[in-house]
Amino acid sequence: QYGLLLDQQLLLGQADRISIHYWHQRSNRHVPPTLVQTASTAYQLDGGDRLVAEWRHSRRTWGSTVRGAWLDDRIAWFSTQDAEAALSRSGTMVADAEARWRPPGPHTLDLGASFTHAKAWSDGYLGGAGQDRQALFVLYRFHPGKGPFTGTAAARQEWVSGQAVPFTASLGGE
Repeated sequence: QYGLLLDQQLLLGQADRISIHYWHQRSNRHVPPTLVQTASTAYQLDGGDRLVAEWRHSRRTWGSTVRGAWLDDRIAWFSTQDAEAALSRSGTMVADAEARWRPPGPHTLDLGASFTHAKAWSDGYLGGAGQDRQALFVLYRFHPGKGPFTGTAAARQEWVSGQAVPFTASLGGE
């Protein structure tokens, strides 16, 4: 097994930070025999790459974050015992945007949107399968500076492949 990790950040003045994160992993695994086998010649090659880029802008009363990600995973199974190789792969792209407003006082308001596109391919299925997800959310936080209490109210609406999923909301206190 081996892997590589890269984290890089660039500060642009006092308000902006751009960061890039990259993960690369590979492994070669021996697959143990099944209960009816005395020995196994099967092995599996796994691989994954993940790339995330983010831009954060922070001011005293407001800030924003824009983030994008690309994820790629592969599994290849092989055997020398008259079995065909089995290959699988999945890919995901994610885009997020969030804005936060902190006026003077105990209030904070977050608004955000996210989009995810995922696709998977496998030798066992023709054509592959995919899914798109979009979401909008809002979060209100109340935290008076002198007490231990924090209250929150949140709402989220999500769509999966164009179909709305049930609206979710929450109230909380700590």
